[in-house]
Amino acid sequence: MEKNTMPFTDIFTSFVSAFPHFLQPYVAILVGVFLVFTLVQIIRRQFVWLIALVILLPSSVAILRSVGEALAGMLRYLFSMH
Repeated sequence: MEKNTMPFTDIFTSFVSAFPHFLQPYVAILVGVFLVFTLVQIIRRQFVWLIALVILLPSSVAILRSVGEALAGMLRYLFSMH
């Protein structure tokens, strides 16, 4: 089954083309300002969580790697039993 996904640029272009030609630049600028404003609001509200993610992410990679190795070892042991 093939996914029918459109890249973001195609979706944006089809959205902007729904407006009259003389309004398209203004609509594009308005959408861009809205996206930037929304991103700033999300970062402002979740700032503490973003800091925690940046601090904890490097250590979580090592932890997840060791958990994955332990699970792989357990599965190898279980599948090697006769």
